[in-house]
Amino acid sequence: MSLTAETKNWMVDYGRYCNRKYRSDMEQIFAFVDEAGKKLNRQIKDLDDIRIAMASLKEIREHQISIDFKVGPTEVNTALGLSYSLVVDGPLSFHTNAHSVNKNKHFQ
Repeated sequence: MSLTAETKNWMVDYGRYCNRKYRSDMEQIFAFVDEAGKKLNRQIKDLDDIRIAMASLKEIREHQISIDFKVGPTEVNTALGLSYSLVVDGPLSFHTNAHSVNKNKHFQ
Protein backbone atom coordinates (compact mmCIF):
# COMPACT_ATOMS: atom_id res chain seq x y z
CA MET A 1 0.00 0.00 0.00
CA SER A 2 1.37 3.39 -0.89
CA LEU A 3 1.92 6.09 1.67
CA THR A 4 -0.73 8.28 0.02
CA ALA A 5 -3.39 5.55 0.19
CA GLU A 6 -2.46 4.70 3.76
CA THR A 7 -2.69 8.35 4.77
CA LYS A 8 -6.09 8.69 3.10
CA ASN A 9 -7.35 5.58 4.93
CA TRP A 10 -6.05 7.01 8.20
CA MET A 11 -7.83 10.30 7.53
CA VAL A 12 -11.10 8.49 6.84
CA ASP A 13 -10.76 6.44 10.03
CA TYR A 14 -9.92 9.56 12.03
CA GLY A 15 -12.91 11.36 10.49
CA ARG A 16 -15.22 8.51 11.45
CA TYR A 17 -13.92 8.48 15.01
CA CYS A 18 -14.31 12.24 15.39
CA ASN A 19 -17.77 12.18 13.88
CA ARG A 20 -18.95 9.46 16.28
CA LYS A 21 -17.54 11.34 19.26
CA TYR A 22 -18.87 14.77 18.34
CA ARG A 23 -22.18 13.41 17.07
CA SER A 24 -22.67 11.75 20.45
CA ASP A 25 -21.87 15.04 22.21
CA MET A 26 -24.32 16.96 20.04
CA GLU A 27 -27.06 14.37 20.51
CA GLN A 28 -26.66 14.75 24.28
CA ILE A 29 -26.93 18.51 23.96
CA PHE A 30 -30.00 18.26 21.73
CA ALA A 31 -31.67 15.85 24.16
CA PHE A 32 -30.97 18.22 27.06
CA VAL A 33 -32.30 21.22 25.11
CA ASP A 34 -35.43 19.31 24.07
CA GLU A 35 -36.10 18.23 27.64
CA ALA A 36 -35.57 21.74 29.00
CA GLY A 37 -37.74 23.18 26.23
CA LYS A 38 -40.61 20.87 27.13
CA LYS A 39 -40.42 21.97 30.75
CA LEU A 40 -40.28 25.64 29.82
CA ASN A 41 -43.08 25.43 27.25
CA ARG A 42 -45.57 24.10 29.78
CA GLN A 43 -48.42 26.42 30.53
CA ILE A 44 -48.03 28.02 33.96
CA LYS A 45 -51.16 27.54 36.00
CA ASP A 46 -49.97 27.47 39.58
CA LEU A 47 -46.94 27.80 41.82
CA ASP A 48 -45.72 24.27 41.10
CA ASP A 49 -45.47 25.11 37.39
CA ILE A 50 -43.34 28.14 38.29
CA ARG A 51 -41.09 25.94 40.43
CA ILE A 52 -40.63 23.51 37.55
CA ALA A 53 -39.76 26.33 35.15
CA MET A 54 -37.32 27.90 37.60
CA ALA A 55 -35.66 24.53 38.26
CA SER A 56 -35.31 24.03 34.52
CA LEU A 57 -33.69 27.46 34.12
CA LYS A 58 -31.31 26.65 36.97
CA GLU A 59 -30.38 23.36 35.29
CA ILE A 60 -29.73 25.20 32.01
CA ARG A 61 -27.41 27.66 33.77
CA GLU A 62 -25.55 24.79 35.45
CA HIS A 63 -24.99 23.02 32.12
CA GLN A 64 -24.17 26.13 30.08
CA ILE A 65 -20.38 25.93 30.49
CA SER A 66 -20.17 22.20 29.75
CA ILE A 67 -22.32 22.71 26.64
CA ASP A 68 -20.06 25.54 25.49
CA PHE A 69 -17.01 23.31 25.96
CA LYS A 70 -18.63 20.63 23.78
CA VAL A 71 -19.82 22.94 20.99
CA GLY A 72 -16.43 24.60 20.39
CA PRO A 73 -14.51 21.40 19.58
CA THR A 74 -17.43 20.21 17.46
CA GLU A 75 -17.20 23.37 15.35
CA VAL A 76 -13.43 22.95 15.00
CA ASN A 77 -13.88 19.31 14.01
CA THR A 78 -16.43 20.24 11.35
CA ALA A 79 -14.15 22.96 9.99
CA LEU A 80 -11.25 20.49 9.78
CA GLY A 81 -13.48 17.99 8.00
CA LEU A 82 -14.49 20.63 5.50
CA SER A 83 -10.99 21.98 4.93
CA TYR A 84 -9.48 18.52 4.36
CA SER A 85 -12.49 17.17 2.43
CA LEU A 86 -13.04 14.27 4.82
CA VAL A 87 -16.11 12.81 3.16
CA VAL A 88 -17.30 9.48 4.54
CA ASP A 89 -20.44 7.52 3.67
CA GLY A 90 -23.37 8.53 5.83
CA PRO A 91 -26.40 10.83 6.00
CA LEU A 92 -24.65 14.11 5.06
CA SER A 93 -21.67 15.19 3.01
CA PHE A 94 -19.72 18.41 3.32
CA HIS A 95 -18.24 19.80 0.13
CA THR A 96 -15.71 22.59 0.48
CA ASN A 97 -15.71 23.74 -3.11
CA ALA A 98 -19.50 24.13 -3.40
CA HIS A 99 -20.04 25.33 0.19
CA SER A 100 -23.15 23.19 0.34
CA VAL A 101 -24.40 20.19 2.24
CA ASN A 102 -25.49 17.11 0.31
CA LYS A 103 -27.83 14.82 2.26
CA ASN A 104 -26.34 11.61 0.87
CA LYS A 105 -22.96 11.58 2.60
CA HIS A 106 -21.49 12.93 5.80
CA PHE A 107 -18.15 13.54 7.43
CA GLN A 108 -18.61 10.82 10.06
